[in-house]
Amino acid sequence: IDKTRDKIVKVFNNLNNIFKTDDINLSSKFLDLKLKELNFLIEIAKKQQEEKETQKAIKEQLLEEEKLKKKKLK
Repeated sequence: IDKTRDKIVKVFNNLNNIFKTDDINLSSKFLDLKLKELNFLIEIAKKQQEEKETQKAIKEQLLEEEKLKKKKLK
């Protein structure tokens, strides 16, 4: 995560240096938005992983309950 942030900042600075001769630069607001976007993507990935783990736990619990029901019927 830190490597990705560092890479975004590095590319931002490199682009600003390249375009400096033409009096063009990317605003710091653009950089902030890109870093926020990265944070949102990280949060989405975390939430998806949590949901996956929750679904797995529910499935395991249902399977265990089904096993118990079968034992009781025997």
